[in-house]
Amino acid sequence: MARDRSDVAELGATHDRFLSEVALALVEGVELQEFLDWAVARIGRILGVDRFTLFLFGADTGKAKTSLAVRSSWAAEGVEAVPATLTLPESVVSTRFPTFEALVVEDVLEEPALAESEAALLLLGTKSLLAVPISIDGALRGFVAAATVKVRVAETVGV
Repeated sequence: MARDRSDVAELGATHDRFLSEVALALVEGVELQEFLDWAVARIGRILGVDRFTLFLFGADTGKAKTSLAVRSSWAAEGVEAVPATLTLPESVVSTRFPTFEALVVEDVLEEPALAESEAALLLLGTKSLLAVPISIDGALRGFVAAATVKVRVAETVGV
């Protein structure tokens, strides 16, 4: 049976378009936060997830980095965004990210590594999660997280 390559071609075109837009933004000198917000939203839409967030470690005061803060977040229509004030304990990523492994979780309430963040995850209605570490010069600087939620706001009001 011949494989339909139209999906692969469409994905390739989306990828090429995204990279072109990134290059254009960099050439035009877009402000960093504006660029991060745009890129996070674009990636979330491309992935077709409910929520996509960039977490970075807080300012390093010479001590061990202890918390992760939201640097940019996007949510699909009908989904609550991750609040900019949300911080997570470093232990959320300490089990996998030092080896730069992605964390793939089908049910966030069943993942021991997320136990300290259970309240925040429940509040946001997070169901599943893909978290990918960000490394700069071999050091862990944060991660990006793509999430699905249990129920979208629009579904609860019968839209």
